[in-house]
Amino acid sequence: MGSGLSLRWSAISGITASLIWGILAAVGGFLRPGYNPLTQAISELGDTGAPLGSAIAERAVIALLGLLTILLAVGLHRGVGSGPDSRAGLAFMAVFGVFNIIQALFFPCDPGCVNTSFTGAMHSWIGLAGFLALILGMLALSQRMRKDERWKRYSAYSVVSVIVFVGLYVGNILGYGAISSVGIQGLVQRIVLGVPILWIGIVALRLLHLSNKSKLSVHAQVPS
Repeated sequence: MGSGLSLRWSAISGITASLIWGILAAVGGFLRPGYNPLTQAISELGDTGAPLGSAIAERAVIALLGLLTILLAVGLHRGVGSGPDSRAGLAFMAVFGVFNIIQALFFPCDPGCVNTSFTGAMHSWIGLAGFLALILGMLALSQRMRKDERWKRYSAYSVVSVIVFVGLYVGNILGYGAISSVGIQGLVQRIVLGVPILWIGIVALRLLHLSNKSKLSVHAQVPS
């Protein structure tokens, strides 16, 4: 079925997005001599002082993450069911995707991600705005999932993921001095950002499962 095929490709896009980010976070440091993933941010792989290979890899992965997340959002909009909630989820996730692409292509952070230039400052603000859009998208989609028996468990998971992400993010800001003194700020960043990225992968796996079982139509009929 054509609609099932398009949903399947949307799901595969989301799974791929989650995997490539995980690979970059875990082993991307091998592309930059002297890089320490425990102490350094992921964006330092592509900062303006990074070697060409490291910079290209990091920026390409982040841009691809943005594009693939947009494709997943389209599939979730169609697979969870059309309505105001899913349209809002699609819009917010699309904003996250677009911001990732813009950040990767035009706004790398300054060396060491100690942002002193306009470009470096924009890197931080665009990244923050992008993840804010993503969690708003997660919340919007959770409301739609709650109305569909096939997705009900994922509604609760989405809300919990948002709560955990926000809690870790705020905790990271408040405790950054202590975290830095221990030398694990890079690890903590990966854990914090990994929460919504993991959500992308898990809901994409669910979408893939349902599309393979031919349980989804182009617009699932669920209550508005």
